[in-house]
Amino acid sequence: MSVFPRCVAVSCPTQWSCLALVALLAVGCGNTVTSADGDVVDLDGINLNDIDLDGVDVDQDTLGKLDTKSDTLGADAKDTEGTDAAGSDTTSPDTADIAAGCTSTAACDDKNPCTSDSCELGVCKNVANSLECNDNNACTSNDLCASGTCAGTPINCDDGNICTTDSCNKTAGCVNLANAATCDDGIACTLADTCTATLCVGVPNDATCSDGNACTDDSCDVASGKCVNTNNTAECTDKNACTTGDVCTDGACIGTAEDCNDDNVCTTDSCETNSGDCAHVANTLACNDGNACTLVDTCVETACTGTGAPNCDDQNACTADSCTAATGCVHEKLGDTACSDGNACTIGDFCTDGVCMAGEPTTCNDGNLCTDDSCNPDTGACVNLANTATCDDGDPCTLGDACTQTVCEGVPNTCGQLPDAATSTCSALICDYTDGICKLSTSGAVWGGTFATQAGWKLQGEWQVGMAAASTDQTFGNPDPSGDADGDKYLAGTVIGGNISNSPHDWYYLTSPVVDLSSYATSAYLDYTTEWAYDHSLVFEFNWFANMSGVAGQYMTLEFSGDGKTWVSAVTRTDDVASEGWSYANQFFQQSEFVPKSVLTKHFQFRFGYKIVDVGGIVPVVSGMSLDAPQIMIGSCWD
Repeated sequence: MSVFPRCVAVSCPTQWSCLALVALLAVGCGNTVTSADGDVVDLDGINLNDIDLDGVDVDQDTLGKLDTKSDTLGADAKDTEGTDAAGSDTTSPDTADIAAGCTSTAACDDKNPCTSDSCELGVCKNVANSLECNDNNACTSNDLCASGTCAGTPINCDDGNICTTDSCNKTAGCVNLANAATCDDGIACTLADTCTATLCVGVPNDATCSDGNACTDDSCDVASGKCVNTNNTAECTDKNACTTGDVCTDGACIGTAEDCNDDNVCTTDSCETNSGDCAHVANTLACNDGNACTLVDTCVETACTGTGAPNCDDQNACTADSCTAATGCVHEKLGDTACSDGNACTIGDFCTDGVCMAGEPTTCNDGNLCTDDSCNPDTGACVNLANTATCDDGDPCTLGDACTQTVCEGVPNTCGQLPDAATSTCSALICDYTDGICKLSTSGAVWGGTFATQAGWKLQGEWQVGMAAASTDQTFGNPDPSGDADGDKYLAGTVIGGNISNSPHDWYYLTSPVVDLSSYATSAYLDYTTEWAYDHSLVFEFNWFANMSGVAGQYMTLEFSGDGKTWVSAVTRTDDVASEGWSYANQFFQQSEFVPKSVLTKHFQFRFGYKIVDVGGIVPVVSGMSLDAPQIMIGSCWD
């Protein structure tokens, strides 16, 4: 469509300027112009076959480059009408120009159904269309022209069957060939589904569900595809000639066993499964021969035979034991027969109505209040164990008497002291052994021992407490004295009235009762000028008579203790007191030792000891040592 509303006539001052203007106007009007050489030129570019002989497009000719050569429409050829002497054709269009192009639409047919063919002014036009067409391909449908080409939409050859292989042939179209693929026929009770002749076919599962048991009905559950094996009650055969009436029960073929029992426990009964014949074979099983007096019953050659007799001894001396075949052991009760009740602490046990009665008990009382007396029922031996019962040691000057290691002991009554304000002196109060009353002591003793009894004294080895007696037959020194030191006729000695053993031995001790000296431990009266370690207000005194020889290895010692466990020497030197300081006396000798403060406790004790050491095998026979009148003296008042 032209962009100009209309065309106008134009006059040109010169031939070339007018031609140029006309050419420009012609572009807008869609008209043709005649060039100076007489060619018909299509200035709007529709006719593409109008080509200048010099190769320049006719549209460019409008820009002043029009040549004067002879042009033709569609081909270069010289005008047949003569030379363009004047510079333009006299005939427009030239006959020669038109003769060289198309003359009809048929001449322009390009054999392509997708172009619309035409001939315009000797020029063929082939314009693409969108008509229906046929692309000669059986694998497409709805063929249409597009951009000058016939093309269709590919067809779908899938027939929805997994058992066919689908394809398309351009000539024949869709091809669906049967295959042998695995598949699923949708039936739960088939197995190994496979395509056959375009169909999915499976093998029935019922045969596979067979469990080989005639007592089950086998099938396949079409819903789940699982095998079902249901017990039945059909008649069957268990292939055993020893059973009859075989029938399926709980999935098994069971028959009633033939009875081959011969009622003999000494045969093993059986049935031959092939023939159904009974067999009875002798065995060696345990059995019962009916005799209660046989111990071990065993089958021997199909008969029950008993051996051995039972032990009918009931371990009761008061029964008569026997055995009967019907009842076995019999125990007849006895009476008035001697027996043993199993307790060694009874004497004269006897039977009464089959029971052993205990006789008289063994008497184990040792007469000592400080022992608990009993009898050992296994051995019959008496047992006398020390106790801690309260008791009376027979000493009126002891307090809190109690049993200690089978001995009744009391704590000595320390009466204390009686100060005299007028004279600024102190007198000691001591216990009177005749009545146990604290009385004024003219001697100043705070404790006085007596050997009139053994109460509270502990004797080891050959030590003795008793009445004084002279000894004889000693080979060295003097005999024991016939009297004592304090006049009560009693003393302590290694062997009173005799001679000590001359065999070597360790220390033998005479140990005193416990004396409470704790109240004296605070005394301030100490003499530091001589023996600073001792309290000079308390002095231990005693009388001794010795007949021993240190040269012969015979020794004596005196020791103090505050707890009965730790002992210290009572003399100034720490080694054993040798016999040189104690021997060859022919009368009692009084000796004094200070009491150390370290032993002034509630449990003060003293002890005398002697030992014999082997000196070349030569030890003389001696009487030993005698002691009397031990006492603890007070030297002055204490705070």
